Amino acid sequence: MAQSTLTLLQTDPEHSLFRGDLNGIVAVCHENERPLLGLVGQLDWIMRGQISTMLRHGFLTGKPGECTYLPTVRGKRVLHLLLVGGGMNPDPGSRAGLHKESLTALKRNLKSLGVEKMGVSLQDFGEHSEEFFEKEFKGISVCVVN
Repeated sequence: MAQSTLTLLQTDPEHSLFRGDLNGIVAVCHENERPLLGLVGQLDWIMRGQISTMLRHGFLTGKPGECTYLPTVRGKRVLHLLLVGGGMNPDPGSRAGLHKESLTALKRNLKSLGVEKMGVSLQDFGEHSEEFFEKEFKGISVCVVN
């Protein structure tokens, strides 16, 4: 039976990505958070509004089950971003975890990408336990960043 390759990093996600600790990162985008908040908002700011532009043009919606791959070149590196639909957030700014269909789409995309050292933000997933990540990401290499 496949085991997950789970790594816990005690560092912030965006700096881990741009320092080279990670090759990619997963960020949750909600349908009703404008401006973007949380990790996706920080990434959008660093990327000069590229994610907001995708939202305005309808390439990304934030609906449950959505999983958009956005490869980005930074210097000589390709950074792999997966933007996952978080649905409607009843309390914009808070993070309660993902809808089942979004989690399923995310796992499917992580497996097919096969990128080592993909980061998932503990805050974007509603502060779930290590056991949650071990169970949900069994057989998938992920780094949980704080």
